[in-house]
Amino acid sequence: MTAAPILHSHQGDLRGVRVGDVIQFRGVPYAAPAEGDLRFRGPQPLTPWSGERDATDWGAMSPQPTGSSMSLKTVRPQLYDATFGESYGQRQGEDCLTLHVWAPAETPAPARPVMVWVHGGAFDHGTSATLRTDGSALASTHGVVMVSITHRLGALGFAAFGDLDDAGVTTPNAGLLDIVAGLHWVQENIAAVGGDPDNVTLFGESGGGTKIASLLGMPLSEGLFHRAILQSTPLDGLSTREETTDAAALLAAELGIARSDSLVADLQRVPVAAIVQAQHELVESGRLRSMSFAPTVDGVVLTETPYEALTRGRGARMPILMGIDEREIASFSSADTSLDGLDDAGLSTRAREYLGVDGDALIAAYRSADPDLTPRDVWVRIISDRALTLALVDVGRARTDAATADTFQYLFTWVSPAWPEIGSFHGSEAAFVFDTVAHVPLAVADPEAQSIADVVSAAWVSFARTGEPGWPEHRSDAAVYALPPVATLLSDPFGPIRDAWRRTLDGSS
Repeated sequence: MTAAPILHSHQGDLRGVRVGDVIQFRGVPYAAPAEGDLRFRGPQPLTPWSGERDATDWGAMSPQPTGSSMSLKTVRPQLYDATFGESYGQRQGEDCLTLHVWAPAETPAPARPVMVWVHGGAFDHGTSATLRTDGSALASTHGVVMVSITHRLGALGFAAFGDLDDAGVTTPNAGLLDIVAGLHWVQENIAAVGGDPDNVTLFGESGGGTKIASLLGMPLSEGLFHRAILQSTPLDGLSTREETTDAAALLAAELGIARSDSLVADLQRVPVAAIVQAQHELVESGRLRSMSFAPTVDGVVLTETPYEALTRGRGARMPILMGIDEREIASFSSADTSLDGLDDAGLSTRAREYLGVDGDALIAAYRSADPDLTPRDVWVRIISDRALTLALVDVGRARTDAATADTFQYLFTWVSPAWPEIGSFHGSEAAFVFDTVAHVPLAVADPEAQSIADVVSAAWVSFARTGEPGWPEHRSDAAVYALPPVATLLSDPFGPIRDAWRRTLDGSS
């Protein structure tokens, strides 16, 4: 019988599990449980322990609502199950400041590159322990050390009490500071499993990408990672401190907590399930917008939005790989029955209402780029590009114009035979990145999925190892690599549409 692997961390010894040629350490604490009088505060140091601590259980995910309106699981349950596969059945709990580690069983010389996954789920749901994002294949096939970080979500991670907090001990960006604390753990301990603390790449999709982009603009994260991969990442729309303080006040009122010198202390005594439920009801009733609790430009931890930071030069010395899925919002819009039978007149009306200006010229630009688009297709492209693509193009251009570190871009175009009408949508690339397509029904339906995963995962690992994914960087020709089925280098594929957007929103012809 093979002996259990032991990780000699700075905080104490951890007993993990070996699965094949990969060692795993699950539910590893990187900070003290954020409960009781530590709730809403930044992460606090972990108390060291003696003896061996069990690290074979996935631990807790951050407390979260079961029906987030931002989750595909709520909007299209069948499609969610086909896309995300199974989770590891974690419980919810405030002792969620943990991470998971996957590493090749044999320690190499020299040390291996480290890839740290920051999970998505907007800012109010999600987990770092799922079959789809399991790090075993990255460790076994590609020889990297993989880490995924669990952090606080929703009001627990991003409530800003501002002038409501007379003691001044809380922070509106606890969830981001959790990730920073996890990265400090990586710096201190990852060498013990063969990882190189001087070669750490963060990667994440959707809200996970936004968290990473936020870290790029945070002085507190400087030196903790060296490359970044942003998958389908919204870069704007974060809350101001005033907005999040108002949301926190509304949450307190919903819980029956009156404004007083003890407001925060009173909230720290409320059962966590009541906080999660109150937040959920405020959002579902429309009294709070869905992402009221999100990274906040507070002037302390965050001084500008990720979009502002990346277009103004933050992270200028760091190589970045970033991209989108071709039909990002198609998965969510597929549940919108009002789009059934949408005609040109209806598309024109929708575009005007959505944009606040006449959108016919923009619609014509989409049709010029692809004459086969139906009115529904054009609508999906419009809402997808406004949510994600336009900011990506701006960041690529800004970094190119400023001659910053290398920027690489991709466009993921894979279509599952199981859902061909939806195309390549938000989150569909992750199983290929992790080389976990065998666990995802959406990919299992495609006999070519594994060969595609071989290419995609190798590109991500190549970027983590060398800073280059295997295609040219974004330069004056705005090179974008299309994946798959045939890997193709595209020259400025988003440029004409971006220019049409600018003319539309600026009101110029």
